Amino acid sequence: MLVFLTGMAYSLLAHVPQHSSYNTFTRFSFSQSRTVAVRPSGATDAFGYDGLGNWTTYTNAEGRVYRMAYDALGRLVAATNAANEQVFANLYDPVGNLTNRTDGAGNTVHYAYDELNRMVKRESGIGNRESAFGYDAVGNLLTASNETASLSFGYDAMDRLTSATTSLSNATYNVSYHRDAGGLVTNLVYASGKVVTRTYDPDGRLASVSDWLGHTWTFAWDGAGKPTGGAAPGGILSTNHYDAAGRLSSWAVGSLAGRTITRDLAGLKTREDITAGPHPVPSFVRYAENTFDAADRLVAAQVRYGAHTNAAISETYLYDGNGALTNLVSGSNAVFSATYDPLGQLSSWRSLASLAVDCSYDALGNRVVSGDRLLIPDHADPLKRPLIEADAATGEPLRYYLWAPGRLLGFIDAASGALTVAHCDEYGSVVALTSENGTFLHTACYGPNGQDWGTTGANPTPFA
Repeated sequence: MLVFLTGMAYSLLAHVPQHSSYNTFTRFSFSQSRTVAVRPSGATDAFGYDGLGNWTTYTNAEGRVYRMAYDALGRLVAATNAANEQVFANLYDPVGNLTNRTDGAGNTVHYAYDELNRMVKRESGIGNRESAFGYDAVGNLLTASNETASLSFGYDAMDRLTSATTSLSNATYNVSYHRDAGGLVTNLVYASGKVVTRTYDPDGRLASVSDWLGHTWTFAWDGAGKPTGGAAPGGILSTNHYDAAGRLSSWAVGSLAGRTITRDLAGLKTREDITAGPHPVPSFVRYAENTFDAADRLVAAQVRYGAHTNAAISETYLYDGNGALTNLVSGSNAVFSATYDPLGQLSSWRSLASLAVDCSYDALGNRVVSGDRLLIPDHADPLKRPLIEADAATGEPLRYYLWAPGRLLGFIDAASGALTVAHCDEYGSVVALTSENGTFLHTACYGPNGQDWGTTGANPTPFA
């Protein structure tokens, strides 16, 4: 028996869909497995299961089927895309630890575990590049090392991270964390004499951030925990306003940038009006008719640049066995090429403009070498955003980055001590850079999907 769900009505299985004018109808089996999803357009996605309830097939609205296979213990052992290409194959030890994984490009990664089933070694790729991991008696990760970097970590009596050390071939970086009784980081020490201080309100929300040079950011929240604005160095105030449903209706960053937002009944954004800052001036106008393969990868496009009446240029896109984009050719020009390591991480990038970037990663997957730069991550941050940017040849710090949840606050030049303040929109995208006294340095506009719709001024960093 299948049960339809619609609006805010409850089914026999007590599933509740999202209430909006864009209802998706969903069918469930008595085992509470989703079997069909019908979108407002009528497009239908289907889901299949084996007798144990394992998800075995996904059929998209075009009838293309993706398949998953399991062993007798219900462990996922293989997956095949709609182009009938095997995406990966897994092997397990008797207690269920993944021991071997072969990806669609033919790379095999081997894993080894200790008697407590903690991963202690990973070997991958040509030459069996090895990563090793060590733990304390209660399972906290103490060390993680590979050919690029050696990491070590310290913890307090409550198993909270207190220190992280990143050692590379030519430099070592020590970062430490001090916490309040609730575990929130109150002092983040980048290096000797370089401490960022954070304070919180009684509900544990960030109230202020101060750097070691005396600059302070403040933050305000409403009773429902939504950010309402704040102040940045240079006296620039930011504000957010919300509608009765708690949805963002406008935001502003002083006179640098601002928007009012119009939404439909479902809450989807339908219009933005610019209230401050430069108007978008797209420098790269592109009209395209796209072609996709059976695995839903973009493989070709007929593209018109500048105006839809201009002559079309043929573009082709190539992928490796894992579906990672490796080449883009536009007309007769090779726009870029990319390669990936056995763990699927970008290892090199070559562009039409003769830009060449090689990347390396630590044992935890953080990119710590990017071209001629080193990037030292914040290991207490779930996103592992960089705290320090350094010269790859010398190891000397170039910039220190300051972050708040969901956004960049600014960066300090290591040589001069000058602060550049970052100002962000609701998505955390940087819309302006100013000096510590509020002088304009850079603005940026973005399209609905993050496209570059024009910039002014200068931006020296890839993180803004």
